[in-house]
Amino acid sequence: MGASLPQRIAALGFGWPEELQPQMADLIRGAGPLHQVVLDAYYIDKVEVTNEQYRIFVDASGHRLPSFWRDPDLNHSMQPVTGVSWFDARTYCAWAGKRLPTEAEWEKAARGTEGLAYPWGDIWDPNRLYSAESVGGRQMSDYDEWTLWIRESITAGGPTEVGSYPAGASPYGVLDMAGNVWEWVADWYDPAYYENAPEKNPKGAANGTIKVVRGGAWDVPWAVAFTWFRERFVPPELTRSIVVGFRCVADEPPIERTDGRANLAS
Repeated sequence: MGASLPQRIAALGFGWPEELQPQMADLIRGAGPLHQVVLDAYYIDKVEVTNEQYRIFVDASGHRLPSFWRDPDLNHSMQPVTGVSWFDARTYCAWAGKRLPTEAEWEKAARGTEGLAYPWGDIWDPNRLYSAESVGGRQMSDYDEWTLWIRESITAGGPTEVGSYPAGASPYGVLDMAGNVWEWVADWYDPAYYENAPEKNPKGAANGTIKVVRGGAWDVPWAVAFTWFRERFVPPELTRSIVVGFRCVADEPPIERTDGRANLAS
């Protein structure tokens, strides 16, 4: 879990502008040191929770609608749901008989036991995920190229249908763990947590103000799509992000029912 020093140095080499360098340095520093953890067995959703699944939840529970429910770029049935807060995501997972993954659970599902830099391996391949390179159709080798694309080309957008990049599967067959949408996890963000984290079943800091998101999104370049990269840019109560979704985990094998919920095996 986490990034080695060479990996963190490489991510800093993206050419971040002077005003962003302290922020990025703090984020990347907080992704280390590289360390080993041991997790109890768990089950994780193969893809992110979709608009269709979330619609079933809203209809059944009366929970509030996501912020972009009527946006034609964001409301296709098989797109991952966006415009949901961390609290909305937690409520959905509980309704479905599941929970949000810890950072450690998310990361193991994304990179396997060999610590892959990307879900499919250690070599960047823009054809294996939905990110700025695949959306823009060109390599974003540094910050300047990425921001040029954002300014000139991106007027509207959103995630693609879940599972659209099977070649980007993780060692466990989990899809979309790089690109498409960032994903809420259970943990509070603490940049120093890895320095003293427990070796078995780490659950993150006991408290905080920002929840971690993982995995990158459809608008990010390679430099933040790593399996080890930890982000903190969204307050947990925010419902106005078009780049954040989630998936759930369970401690027992979930058996999907026709109403979208999960009966957990005893």
